[in-house]
Amino acid sequence: MNVISKAWDGTGWVPRAFPYLREPRLKMRSELIDALREMLKTQQFDHIHIREITDRAGISYSSFYRHYATKEALLGDLVKTQVARLIVAGLPLAYAHHRRESCRVVCAQVLESQDLWRGLLSGGAAHMLREEFVRQIMRLKGHPGLVGFLPEEVHLACATGATLNVLAWWLSQKPMAPIEIAADKMCEIITVIEASSAGERLDRLEAANAA
Repeated sequence: MNVISKAWDGTGWVPRAFPYLREPRLKMRSELIDALREMLKTQQFDHIHIREITDRAGISYSSFYRHYATKEALLGDLVKTQVARLIVAGLPLAYAHHRRESCRVVCAQVLESQDLWRGLLSGGAAHMLREEFVRQIMRLKGHPGLVGFLPEEVHLACATGATLNVLAWWLSQKPMAPIEIAADKMCEIITVIEASSAGERLDRLEAANAA
């Protein structure tokens, strides 16, 4: 049984079962995460210094290192939670074959924190975000609701990349396109990925039958 299966109780999704949904409970860690979250709304991660984070959080510079070895480690805690929220919000609908609505829910979730997501999808944070998204989504390997016949790791990586690329494009628009347009584009790209996967599998089956 995989992570998402454990998070499903038969009638709904149980957030407490998803491993990355909760931020650390230690007060000082939460304050550091909150400070970084706010700073990412206006600054790229590369331009943020640890002392600026601690000043904003109202804690001493030395206290930072009691909890995190680097600012990247702090970013990792923030990213894990944000990615998990997207996955838990969108995947139930996707697995119920409501892909377009799933994409809309993901876009709506991002829209609620659009300044933060702009920061996460740009600069030094973008690479970590993409890696974490792939890492969490790869934990879904073997789920019976997964559609498509590419190797699962390829399928999931492609779908993840498509999702983040559309979000990055959408958030960069001035003015931003309506949420329905972003959701439609995301849905269309993921549908193409799955159609290509299914087509490849069909070609193999037809070749095997002909032999």
